[in-house]
Amino acid sequence: MKYYKKINNGNKIVNEIESYYEINNIYPNDTNWAIIESIYKKTILKNKEFDESTQPYYQNNDGGYILYYVFGFDEPYLVYSNKNKKWKYDFNGP
Repeated sequence: MKYYKKINNGNKIVNEIESYYEINNIYPNDTNWAIIESIYKKTILKNKEFDESTQPYYQNNDGGYILYYVFGFDEPYLVYSNKNKKWKYDFNGP
């Protein structure tokens, strides 16, 4: 798998986001950087090889969320949506 490490790291963040949802009954707001940062730091502590400079972006989306990595200036994107619980490689953006 071409993006195994990114997907594996992203899945760890997904698990933390889902844990947050179980406790708070709401997904974190993508404008609350303190919460997002704490989720990423928990993941970084569990996964020593995680590179902060390549962490995925988090965005609220239709009552759920997406995580996405950007390769280069614009596209392509590696996108995870909690609606379909899948990662996809996309040129159309998150």
